[in-house]
Amino acid sequence: MPVLNSPIEFEGALVEVLLELSDKEANQLRAALRPVPQPASVRALIDTGAESTCFDPAILQLLGPRLNAVLPANLPAAGGFHLARQFSANLTILHPSGDRQRNWLLKNILVVELPLGVLGYQGLIGRDVLALCRLLYDGPASQFELSY
Repeated sequence: MPVLNSPIEFEGALVEVLLELSDKEANQLRAALRPVPQPASVRALIDTGAESTCFDPAILQLLGPRLNAVLPANLPAAGGFHLARQFSANLTILHPSGDRQRNWLLKNILVVELPLGVLGYQGLIGRDVLALCRLLYDGPASQFELSY
């Protein structure tokens, strides 16, 4: 089981992720002989208060994913309730060692579009993803650990 250890930064427990189109959408583009957008590199906060994994509209716009649904979402830091668009995507949480075999690939997960860029990061890793791993947040040591 890979383990990601990292210091807790001023904003909180941050990870680097790659966000890309879901396999289905990428395959449809390839079949239509259209280019598949490169994965977007994103700084994301691990947020136990977020029900869903979310990304800023500017990041999702780079990928152009197909809309899955529209649903209500609450982001108090951005003014409260919004109608938010939901998309299917692949998400890779990058291991800080640079060893690709230790990265965590999550295929075809649902992500929500919310205006996060003003908060200093472009993504939130929510409880939907955290339910699949073990998170240890060690405040006194200013470290966190993800086991997946």
